Amino acid sequence: MELDCRDPILSGVVDIDHFKKNHCTLFNEINQKEWEDFSNSNLAEIDLPFSDEKLSTWVDKARKRKYSLSRSVKGLIESFIPIWNNNFYQKRSDLINEATFTHDILVPIMKFIAPSFFLRWDQAQSLSSKNRGVIKFVDTIGNVTSNDRIFEIFFVEVSHGPFHPSPENHIEEDYYKLIKLGKDGLDRNSGYYTDNKVYLFHLHAEYICTYVMDRKFSPFTRKIALDKIPIPFYQNDPYKILEFIKKLYKYRLILEDSIRICKEINFNSKNISVENDFETFPTPKKKRI
Repeated sequence: MELDCRDPILSGVVDIDHFKKNHCTLFNEINQKEWEDFSNSNLAEIDLPFSDEKLSTWVDKARKRKYSLSRSVKGLIESFIPIWNNNFYQKRSDLINEATFTHDILVPIMKFIAPSFFLRWDQAQSLSSKNRGVIKFVDTIGNVTSNDRIFEIFFVEVSHGPFHPSPENHIEEDYYKLIKLGKDGLDRNSGYYTDNKVYLFHLHAEYICTYVMDRKFSPFTRKIALDKIPIPFYQNDPYKILEFIKKLYKYRLILEDSIRICKEINFNSKNISVENDFETFPTPKKKRI
């Protein structure tokens, strides 16, 4: 019998589906009843403790439900309960890596502040950077579609886990990356509306740093630091989530206003185009060690 070097059987793993597909002769040599006994996991069937009628009622209510601020706030608070009860967060463990940080913290934050946006997650390619011929990937992009045109309104980067012992280089790289993404976004959106703004969210260590970029002093691109928001990780300071929610609510309103502005663009009228005299400076290639 010839075996591929990746074959699970070389590791002593018997996978029935793999046997059916790749070792059918051997599979057929074994009695069907023996395969059934082999496949028996001994896991009991478990019924959901709610009737189909009750579940159907909840589904129907959810389908008719619109975004509710009170429900969003409650959902945000609920999302932090597992954080407060998680020893790895409470003990500041560096096992909380970037992906875990994104899943546990960034996802509920984005659901709260940008519920109406189309969110592109996890290494999404920026259309704005693509316009200048550069492939740039970012952790999260917030898109608004208006009259079949896509506007990139905000960009998000997460730099390492919150308790990484030496995150400085990654933080610096993501900081400059966000600036260039914001500049590309302004370049791409210019000509459609005068109130052209792009927002940047940078999560690192125990904070969310927020920025806005615009062309108020054209031809220069302006970048302004707005907030450095502490993330309420710990059991001993749960009340900090009150200030956290208030800060995030501000950005919920800001981003909702951005959607309104995009939706109200009159594409048939002549929009004011802001001249851009500066090309985005390319990032030097890293030297191979």
